[in-house]
Amino acid sequence: MDNLNIAILSKKEHPELAKSIADLTGLSISKIFVFQPASGESLFDTLVIDENNIESSIFTLLLDQNQKIYYAGPNRFASIYAGLQELKEDHQLQNSKLMQNFFMYGIGILTLFLLIILIFRLRERFIYRENARKYQHLQLKWQALTGQLNPHFLFNSLASIREMIDQNHTDQAGNYIQTFSNFLRSILKANRSRRIPLEQELEFAKNYLQLEQMRFHFNVHWNIDPCLDTLTIEIPPLLIQPYLENAIKHGIAGQDTGEINIEIKRKGQLLYISISDNGRGMPANVEPTGLGLSIGKERLETLYANRAKIHYTTASPALQDNKGTKIEVWIPIE
Repeated sequence: MDNLNIAILSKKEHPELAKSIADLTGLSISKIFVFQPASGESLFDTLVIDENNIESSIFTLLLDQNQKIYYAGPNRFASIYAGLQELKEDHQLQNSKLMQNFFMYGIGILTLFLLIILIFRLRERFIYRENARKYQHLQLKWQALTGQLNPHFLFNSLASIREMIDQNHTDQAGNYIQTFSNFLRSILKANRSRRIPLEQELEFAKNYLQLEQMRFHFNVHWNIDPCLDTLTIEIPPLLIQPYLENAIKHGIAGQDTGEINIEIKRKGQLLYISISDNGRGMPANVEPTGLGLSIGKERLETLYANRAKIHYTTASPALQDNKGTKIEVWIPIE
């Protein structure tokens, strides 16, 4: 009714108007709909008393100069009702069109929503298959790299045994063979897994250092964060061994006072491993190129992509001779 420019007067707000009309018409009035008079029809209004039955409730209302009702009777102007009826029909038509538009918009939005879900599901399936393919490729590559590492370590160990035998250190060679066989058995068992607990990896590293201490004379200092949960944190097997081998073979081998320092701690969501020696050192800004280190680097790239980091520096950069080498490794804790 708002589009008809109707003022709604409640009985409560205008009791005198409602009472006057009720007296004249004999109708019970709850609300009064007042239509403003047409141009030139001063003191003339049309009232709709019952909005549910417009045709039977249209009255002509005449007011005197004091705005008091002196006549209220059936409407003599049928055009008013006809206009109201036409407006009502137009309003109903507009509502019908509006409902149709809402329905079409709803169908369109629902179709778009279902299309988005379909695209998302297809994309999710594609990503899953692509990741599965990449994982399989990385798994095969990791197995191949690990297969290279074991023969490399085996070759170095056999060379150590031969050297002991050549020097007539048969008892030492026997102990070495026994320790090495136990160590190799543990390694072969660990290589069945992509990751092992850090605690197990530390045992491998300690056993390896014991084997090498039978060949070379050096001291090892461990600095492991006591708050580090070595049983739940997992890393690739034989991750530390190649860096220890590099520190011994290219660092302290041949020295009487060799020192190796190992530091392991947590830095945020990364596991930090530092291995330093007081050996010969290396030229500045030159990255070691040993086979074990190269394999270790490829393994990290295969497992962690760009989330792992390796950094090589001199252990004592303040010294002019760049004495010692320090290798730092950061890997994600998963």
